[in-house]
Amino acid sequence: MVLAVASLIVGMAVFFRPAKPKLSVYDFERSLGSSFEHSRAQAQTEGTSKELRFEKHMLFTSDSQLTYPQDYHLKEERTIKIQASGFVSPQSIVFYHSGKALRFIIQFGGGHYHFQE
Repeated sequence: MVLAVASLIVGMAVFFRPAKPKLSVYDFERSLGSSFEHSRAQAQTEGTSKELRFEKHMLFTSDSQLTYPQDYHLKEERTIKIQASGFVSPQSIVFYHSGKALRFIIQFGGGHYHFQE
């Protein structure tokens, strides 16, 4: 009897657990920009190169990870290399969602970036 009640409680806890909040595109852009700037600052402070690994559904940095907004994905995995000086080659990462593209564009010089839909 006790085992049945315990199983029922565990089952209800799993079924009724709160839904994970969905990351908005705006929050994603802010978080990605923050991760990029933090990695550049770390590279310069530590005097070592850093990488941002953009995988199909998640970004990995040396000390964190960031999930893309729901239904956003990359067609091609990419790695951005940040030199010890903080230099990052100009490039762009393209996220796709329902046939639309969101670009994370790194401009030449100083690691400036912007987003473009």
